Amino acid sequence: MRGIVERIGMAVVIMGVGVGTAGAADVEATKKHIKEAISSGEAMVSHGKQGHLDVLSDHAEDFIMHAKAALDGIPADNEHGEEVVSRLKTAISKAEEAIEHGEAGHPDVAVKHAQAALFNAKEALSHTEGL
Repeated sequence: MRGIVERIGMAVVIMGVGVGTAGAADVEATKKHIKEAISSGEAMVSHGKQGHLDVLSDHAEDFIMHAKAALDGIPADNEHGEEVVSRLKTAISKAEEAIEHGEAGHPDVAVKHAQAALFNAKEALSHTEGL
């Protein structure tokens, strides 16, 4: 039940991001989504290391949702924005690979991809200061 409530709440937040004009509000929303992705990424890695591959997948899905939502608020005409976009796209791809390997029963590979996703999300966040 908690997951459903969180996802409904997140859907409301995501829908609200596009309502305003581009600018500081979008950048702040982007940072918030990246921080949420990082939180999910840390849980994804932790559970993967414990062998909880189904839980890894759940956190990876949340990670992907937040990372994709963060992409919507990044200014297109900014070199830091380009780096944030690149890092988030890589992070999303790695999280998707973590899910695939988790479902295939490859815990070590799934964790490596989860760690790469988390690393790239943290790098993306570090580049948001220049937006």
